Amino acid sequence: MLVGANLKQHLQAVAAREIRAIHLLKPAKQITLFCGPHLYQPDAEKKLEALSQYRKIIDALIPQAPNIAQPYLWHKDLHGENIYVDPDDPGKLTGIIDWQSCHVSPLFNHNPDPAFLNWDGLEPGILEPAPSAKLSGISHEDRSAAVREYADQNVFIKWRKLMHAENPALYQAVKYRKTAAYELMHLSNRMYEYGEAHFQSLLVDLKDTWRDLPTVASDTPFPFTFSDEDIERTQRNADDAVAGADLATAARKNLGVLWPGKGFVEHERYDECKAALDNVKDLILEQLAETDKEREEYERHWPFD
Repeated sequence: MLVGANLKQHLQAVAAREIRAIHLLKPAKQITLFCGPHLYQPDAEKKLEALSQYRKIIDALIPQAPNIAQPYLWHKDLHGENIYVDPDDPGKLTGIIDWQSCHVSPLFNHNPDPAFLNWDGLEPGILEPAPSAKLSGISHEDRSAAVREYADQNVFIKWRKLMHAENPALYQAVKYRKTAAYELMHLSNRMYEYGEAHFQSLLVDLKDTWRDLPTVASDTPFPFTFSDEDIERTQRNADDAVAGADLATAARKNLGVLWPGKGFVEHERYDECKAALDNVKDLILEQLAETDKEREEYERHWPFD
């Protein structure tokens, strides 16, 4: 079981895997953030530095509650197309498909909320129903959108209330996933793709709450020293990464069903998708590339060619 020392060994092994990938493979072009001269530009040195820092603080990040550190087999893609019900009795579950990507991992590593929940807004601060939507004086379209949002939010809250009552360990995992400790651990598993800029920004902030971590003794010093120059560089990298992520998010929303969320698109939509992505790239180049050299850099980082 991945608890205690075994969990630490597992996390160290995951970090070692990321380091090997960074040393052996070309940097991955990924679509969660756009990169370039006026945006964040990842490189192997930054990633390896962040992973080295992570390996020094793993002990302090591991949750102390054994029930959320124990391993579970988890289906992470429970959306409507993977869940089968009896057409004559929709409340009766008849099957679940698409198990090939499921894996065994500590409970806190799993997304606790099934994909069929449509709420992607702010996490509820309390487990009480959201206030009714104000519908007077707005258009029919806005009224429909407000009703959908109200319904989605309250279904999500009901789900969390059910979780709190019936599966307290999972609810405890939800609370841990809101901490900086979890976010640092989560980002460390994705350094090969992205994450080092946000990781190091969180690490700088951690120095102020270091002794609040449950495994850190009151006399244990924070293991890093950051100069003003380090802090400024880290914040600048994080801001640039956020700007790149915002551009990617805006493009995803604008393209809608044309967005190649897993790196591919249906054959019949290929030409339309390619044209839409080319238009996005042209807009980015027009707005951000100030020289031919910068244009070449944006072209080099562009993930869709």
